[in-house]
Amino acid sequence: MSIVDVRSWRCAAEWGRVAVSHCCRPFLFRSSIALGLALCAAVACDGDSPTEPPDGTGGPASLEATPETVSFHAVGDSVELTALVRDSAGNEIAGVSVAWASLDSAVAVVGSTGWVVASGNGTAAVVASAGSLADTVSVTVAQVVAALEVSRSAVSVGEGDTARLVAVAADSNGVAVEGAAVDWMSADEGVATVDGSGLVTGVRRGGETRITAAAGGQSDEVAVSVPDQLAFQGGDDNFDIYLVNADGSGRTRLTFDLGEDTRPVWSPDGSRIAFSSNREANDEVYVLNADGSDLTNVTNDAGRDDMPAWSPDGTKIAFVSDRDGPSEIYAVNADGSGLENLTNDPGYDFEPSWSPDGTKIAFRSNRDGNYEIYVMAADGSDPTNLTNDAGDDSRPVWSPDGSRIAFSSIRDGNYEIYVMAADGSGQTNLTNDAGRDVVPAWSPDGTKIAFYTFRHGNSEIYVMAADGSELARLTNEDSNDVLPVWSPDGSRIAFYSDRDGPDAWEIYVIDPDGSGLTRLTDDPGENVAPAWRPRP
Repeated sequence: MSIVDVRSWRCAAEWGRVAVSHCCRPFLFRSSIALGLALCAAVACDGDSPTEPPDGTGGPASLEATPETVSFHAVGDSVELTALVRDSAGNEIAGVSVAWASLDSAVAVVGSTGWVVASGNGTAAVVASAGSLADTVSVTVAQVVAALEVSRSAVSVGEGDTARLVAVAADSNGVAVEGAAVDWMSADEGVATVDGSGLVTGVRRGGETRITAAAGGQSDEVAVSVPDQLAFQGGDDNFDIYLVNADGSGRTRLTFDLGEDTRPVWSPDGSRIAFSSNREANDEVYVLNADGSDLTNVTNDAGRDDMPAWSPDGTKIAFVSDRDGPSEIYAVNADGSGLENLTNDPGYDFEPSWSPDGTKIAFRSNRDGNYEIYVMAADGSDPTNLTNDAGDDSRPVWSPDGSRIAFSSIRDGNYEIYVMAADGSGQTNLTNDAGRDVVPAWSPDGTKIAFYTFRHGNSEIYVMAADGSELARLTNEDSNDVLPVWSPDGSRIAFYSDRDGPDAWEIYVIDPDGSGLTRLTDDPGENVAPAWRPRP
């Protein structure tokens, strides 16, 4: 329902002023009835008021306006008033000119024939007069809420952010009811709360609820979503760590340094971010809170420390360091204490990946002459070559249930996506295409794997079933789309793309069926390496 501007009824009020008898116009502004009647009686209106009836019988002796009271529940409602003039014997006298006037046109206006129209809440006296005779009708306007409309049908609000909703109550004619008391309620305060003024606060990312406004027995609802959030590295002159909501709103810069801050990864509870930075002349691993506070260097060594990976319980961070020569995999407590060299081998060890239960770490190593996928206990013991093939293998990633490991391999002449059991058995080529297929990413439920491929000359995002079937191309651009990562609920895939220009990498999200493409960033420079924030 559209809400009618009450000013239109103010215009009606002006019409009422004109419609009132000329002699009584000066007394329409809340003059007292007695004073108004006395003065009107003393001034002739269009000549002397008739004192004799047309038929020459007895003159007017009384005037009665009916009904005595009128009640309106909507601005713009109207009714016709009547006035009877009688002689001293009580006989009705026809043809006597009666003038009508409202003593408060902000509440009610009246026309020359007695039609009275509600123009605003309150009580007003409407006066009927003929010569020295007069009577009044009490007109009360009290709007009743007949409809309620909230300003927005849907709202997205980030976790901890706020959004203002406005509810407009209207009467049966669509005129806003000023000052109507509106009650607000959230269907799930664990997702979003609302206060008595309609201020909505996002509580839990990834949730949806409904906010209800109610007044006078009427109500309206608003769909409220608290979008998921991503961290990424972005910048023009140098990289810093940023946040952005999954709908593109709420872009927030967390780090402010001339160094390069890269590879953001979330702690499992979504409260902290680990990243690599060269702000102190060499790469170190840092941790900060999700609001950018409490920045801590947790590695603090002259060597290069990179590729941070949180343990599933959030107590440790594995990373790659060359502090002892060739790259090794280390682990450190999240506060920087308890440093351990886990691999301690002359070969180069990279890409640590924790098993979902935190008991093992898969990694890439060339300790046997070429790069293979290894697994070791979380304390570094019992390293085992899982792939054991002449081709280079890389990018190990555990399935959500920990039973399988997906990886990229060049063993068949070009990079393909393979999967194997957690013990290395059952190694299977899932993609089997002449193009280069790299960087597998499991869906949260373990049923699908996303990856990017160069089979079309440029890189595109694909998704397939975990057994290699149901291959589907999600992006189809002449540009490059890379590094797909799944949202916590598996409903969206984030990636970054140079489709907006070779020097303008931006972050996008897309549905797993290829629909719903949305650009999240639109900034100079490069915005890359998106990482979804885990849900609480």
